[in-house]
Amino acid sequence: ARTACSLDEPTREALAGLQDGLVDAAARMPVDTFNRHLRREVDRIRDDHGLSRALHQRARSELKYWIDKDGMGQLHASLDLERYAVAVEAIDRQMTAMANVADGPVTKNSRLAVEAVMDLISHGNGRQGRAHVTLVVDAETALHGPHEHSIRQTTDGAELSPETIDRFCCDAVIRKVVIDKRGVPIDVGRSARTGTDGQWAALKAIYSGCGWKNCDRPVSWCQAHHLKEWDPGGKTDLENLVPLCNQHHHAVHEGKWSIKLLPDRTLRIRRPDNQHWADTKPDRLHARVGPDGCDEHGPVK
Repeated sequence: ARTACSLDEPTREALAGLQDGLVDAAARMPVDTFNRHLRREVDRIRDDHGLSRALHQRARSELKYWIDKDGMGQLHASLDLERYAVAVEAIDRQMTAMANVADGPVTKNSRLAVEAVMDLISHGNGRQGRAHVTLVVDAETALHGPHEHSIRQTTDGAELSPETIDRFCCDAVIRKVVIDKRGVPIDVGRSARTGTDGQWAALKAIYSGCGWKNCDRPVSWCQAHHLKEWDPGGKTDLENLVPLCNQHHHAVHEGKWSIKLLPDRTLRIRRPDNQHWADTKPDRLHARVGPDGCDEHGPVK
């Protein structure tokens, strides 16, 4: 009933038609397992593999802050599962790092979590690099898209949409784990980064920020987006990469905007309805190259 309240009428009616099966499932499943089962049934009815749910959660995410009657500052965050996983992982890693350098034994608790959050905010996470989030995705889903038995979860079991998985794979460390029929890992391959340090250096040489039109996010806040879908067996060429901030990376994957990189690195941006929206060039490259295609040394190739 709680799930049905958040659904549109056609989806609610389709879910009601599954009542007998849901009652049977509820009788033999623990609560958390049944909740995941119920979310999968709703995703199957919508036939979008969880994308609409992810977008709904993202739209509902909020951060509130106020000073209470005792003079204490209060922060309350309600986050979609992706950003919750990023925040929790970053805080937990920072607490571990702080506990490891302490003079005496330190317990990871809510007070240490406050110190970890303030340290991350004060230093912009610059000492630790980007937050690390582990996702578990089966090979068939990663290579060919979702199927009936797709596995695409955080380590806590939170389901993610295929579009979110694709966005994470754009700039990530990928590790292959082979599991036999009994569920026993028999091979854990070496990890490989989809964008090399050299390629990031090249991107930073021509972009000072996000490649999107009129976006002011610095390049250090961006991920390397693959214009052609990431392929574990293929190449990650500079001609296939453009830096995008979190907002515009979401727009391309979950939001269905499309982009195309022309030979002169003009980025052509189209709306979800395929209507042309804007063209833009890398700011550092554009600053050096004049309208005649030349810089101070002559023609630029």
